[in-house]
Amino acid sequence: MSDDSDGPMNLNYEYPFYAAASAMGIRVIVTDLIGLGTPGQHTYVNHTEEGHAAPDAARAGLAFADVPADSPIAFYGYSQDGGAAAGAAEHAASYAPELNVKGTFAGAPPADLLSVVDAVDNHMITGVIGYTLNGALARHRELAGLQDMYFNDKGREFMAATADECIGNSGDKWENTDTRTLTKDGRSFGEIARADEQLHNVFTGPHYSLGTRALNAPMLILNAAHDDTIPYDQAQQLAQDYRALGSEVEFATDTLPEIMPKTALNHAIPMFSQAGRALQWVVGRFDITAAASGAPGTSPQ
Repeated sequence: MSDDSDGPMNLNYEYPFYAAASAMGIRVIVTDLIGLGTPGQHTYVNHTEEGHAAPDAARAGLAFADVPADSPIAFYGYSQDGGAAAGAAEHAASYAPELNVKGTFAGAPPADLLSVVDAVDNHMITGVIGYTLNGALARHRELAGLQDMYFNDKGREFMAATADECIGNSGDKWENTDTRTLTKDGRSFGEIARADEQLHNVFTGPHYSLGTRALNAPMLILNAAHDDTIPYDQAQQLAQDYRALGSEVEFATDTLPEIMPKTALNHAIPMFSQAGRALQWVVGRFDITAAASGAPGTSPQ
């Protein structure tokens, strides 16, 4: 769906997953995350904020359904939402201990932001780098001067445009943009983010990284071996990090051959082709048989 012709455009491509989960007997609650449909700048891939927004949505959904607050729930997401689901799973024990989390599906989660930034540079969706930096600037005032310090006129135009764009608009305007053309000294955004101590500390800190907190329920992580947007290695490392903390994690690989690099096809196709596997895993975390028989407290959310 879209707004008017001059406004942001987006398509709810995840709707089939909501419908499928609902058909399988799961109550579904979807949050747009902070700054999407609510006031303020969206803090793209800020896993702390996302990790609070998803449990808040679960609380609201349980209350709206008028079911017990400890009814079984699961978190589900892919790409940025995969990071949000993982963030929710990390924060659930401390932020929402009353929630009865049965499991989390985190598809292609952006666990290492700098790795992701490198992957989407000169890419069909380079605009998401603007989403990330705009979100960071809104939350970390110590970064306020960096835009003028590093970006040239085209870079400042990029930042202004991506502050409130959706992926469709950004793909149209900024497809295959090399971030070296946006900076005063010709360095890429990834190079600057590694060299600038303040920026590096933010993007490698707890708000933008995953894998530093133990999970209180099992997790399925899935990533495509040839994902050209969310690198496979950093998702695989996330699974290892969780296991090192004592968490129960299953890691699954989509083996789709490489297709048109830098177009996000190897990232997007597994979101659909692996949805059945992901939903079946989530359903397996619930006692659907008991729920169908009307046993109290067993209806999955």
